[in-house]
Amino acid sequence: MGVARAGTCTRSGANGVAAPRWHDLLLDAAGALPKIGTALVLAATSLEVFIADILDGLAQGSQLPGALWNWLNHRGDWQKDPSTEEQFDFLLAHFTGHSLKENQQLWGAFKNIRTARNTFVHEGAAKLGGKVVTLAEATQFVIKTREIVDWVRPWLPPDFQWPHLELKTSMRMEMKLL
Repeated sequence: MGVARAGTCTRSGANGVAAPRWHDLLLDAAGALPKIGTALVLAATSLEVFIADILDGLAQGSQLPGALWNWLNHRGDWQKDPSTEEQFDFLLAHFTGHSLKENQQLWGAFKNIRTARNTFVHEGAAKLGGKVVTLAEATQFVIKTREIVDWVRPWLPPDFQWPHLELKTSMRMEMKLL
């Protein structure tokens, strides 16, 4: 499985399918609601881990020398490393032929998630355009995080595509009649 080669899987479930690292962060983001700031930090982190792991795996399978890829991404100063925006745009397009910018709605959501996360981390309140992010908006951002991941998935080679993990429940009730 390509994602395992890329170092994105952290554990195996009961069926032996490994969950990508970003998936746990995304689940935690949803579980953190109604704590808006916490949910946004986890959603943004999920996207950061997702794109970094995917690009690392794609780079390993490419003609790009490993030392060059390592130098590009680990220069000892985070301001010199590719930004998350550059990863979702230029670098993703380099390896897949596609950029998240192809979907302006998801690109806008991605930018808003990052902005709201950054204002929460640096100012103590998640804001967009000077207005505090509402619970409804934060919930939509967590949903959009999953949509972004799902949008990118088909661009990846088959061995990098994780299985869709769905929660299925059923309930059965029995009652004895006398």
